[in-house]
Amino acid sequence: AGVGALGDALRSSFERQGATLLGGDVALARPHRRAVPQERDWLAGQGRLSETANVRAMARRDDGEDQILVEIKGVDATYPLVGEARLSGGMSMASLVAGGGVAVEPIVIERLKLKVGDTLTLGTYRFPIRAVVEAEPDKITERFSGGPRLFVATSALEATTLIDVGSLVTWRYALTLKDQDMAATSGLPKF
Repeated sequence: AGVGALGDALRSSFERQGATLLGGDVALARPHRRAVPQERDWLAGQGRLSETANVRAMARRDDGEDQILVEIKGVDATYPLVGEARLSGGMSMASLVAGGGVAVEPIVIERLKLKVGDTLTLGTYRFPIRAVVEAEPDKITERFSGGPRLFVATSALEATTLIDVGSLVTWRYALTLKDQDMAATSGLPKF
């Protein structure tokens, strides 16, 4: 009875919060290679689309005194499609993306002895710390994390030179479908 009750509770929770946990109705991921324009166009034609990129790297203090292994999540202005990413000071993820800079999990602030307003270096690029991450809706469904999470605009992540041929980057695409009829998925293209 206990196992059955636990199973029912988990199933019910996933049914209620599945889209939040996935970041959309559907989530697709691919290692090493970003979707080409034809693939992105097809995905965007299915509903609202958000593209993210995850890569591990070292975040360093500007004075070189300390560093920490982090998981960098490059996001676009539509992230998250479902759920709420909360940043300190009431900053929205769209504001972070538009204004540049980085949002970091509290452990980065603590470990590197930094504060909001200081800068840190990722790859060859210096980022001002604009906020502390308070909540990330789809974190539970992403692969094992190599360290605390940092958020930057995808375009800024590309400027760091951390994404290059051979980089261990995972591109993730979340969709909220405009047509909820799952029969339409029978026409999925091969990527």
